[in-house]
Amino acid sequence: MLAKTGRAENVFLLHAIEQSLGYLHRRSQGSTFLAISGHDLRGVPIPAFPIEVQRRTCEIANAIDSAVEQTEALIAKTQQIKAGLMHDLFTRGVLPDGELRAVGTSQMTSFGPIPDAWALGSLLDVADASRQAILTGPFGADLGSDDFVTEGVPVLRIGNVQAGHMDLSDLLFVSRRKAETLRRYMVRAGDLLFARQGATTGRNALATSDVDGCLINYHIIRVALDPDRCDPLFIEAAFHEQVVKTQIERDKGRGTREGINTAQLKALRVPLADSAEQRRVGTALRAHAADIGMLSDDLAKLQALKKGLMHDLLTGTVRVRAANAETVAAGV
Repeated sequence: MLAKTGRAENVFLLHAIEQSLGYLHRRSQGSTFLAISGHDLRGVPIPAFPIEVQRRTCEIANAIDSAVEQTEALIAKTQQIKAGLMHDLFTRGVLPDGELRAVGTSQMTSFGPIPDAWALGSLLDVADASRQAILTGPFGADLGSDDFVTEGVPVLRIGNVQAGHMDLSDLLFVSRRKAETLRRYMVRAGDLLFARQGATTGRNALATSDVDGCLINYHIIRVALDPDRCDPLFIEAAFHEQVVKTQIERDKGRGTREGINTAQLKALRVPLADSAEQRRVGTALRAHAADIGMLSDDLAKLQALKKGLMHDLLTGTVRVRAANAETVAAGV
């Protein structure tokens, strides 16, 4: 263990402890919240490097941290720009040349402004006529804890449906035989998945190709959108704007429990443009989503770089020398 005798050593200790979070997590205990003891903290493996090596290691780690912070700031800025664009798109609309309509060309509805050329419609107007348009996942005995297995067909739960994206980091599975009995609850790419109950009521995302063929559980409502009648991304975006959000906030507390049911979703008044304009709106949103996706990929690569590089530096797999510290830092 190093003695904490200087600033460089303190920063080095911080990076070393950060690299050992897995070690500390494995030793954490507690029922209400996890905690570690002083003995556990003193047991964190800290390499006894000379002070110059510590400083050079910190320079490299700090350079990566700086790149991470800059990328996170770019993501936040791009998301703010996208939020502003979405507001403009759903209050002014997009002309065939790709330009927004002039300011002041909105009409006021009971739930907020929409472009003059648009109308309020129903999800049934854009649903797939060959499937049940709006469907809640299976209840009770149809899908219980005894049905889950270690691998098979994934079952999407409320945690998998985030605001505008799917999170597949934690999935449950049922056997293919069980999935066949629940076939009507299978998801297709382009479906709108909607959290129907509790604090997450209203959170929604489009089903991606990654979840095509997955099942939903009873906390999710599936809206079967028809890509020949709408741009699914346009419908998803509408659910994040004022007109639809106002109605969801109004309706979700009307029952004995906070939530939204299929009848309420059918009754929603959704802003609708003609199919060509929907696709123009979708094109604009996809461009910004692609920018955010590229930045997110860059962020993930930087985080992976730091984790791998710091492991190598702190275990001595890669030795830091005076000649290469600045080179490594400058290359981040």
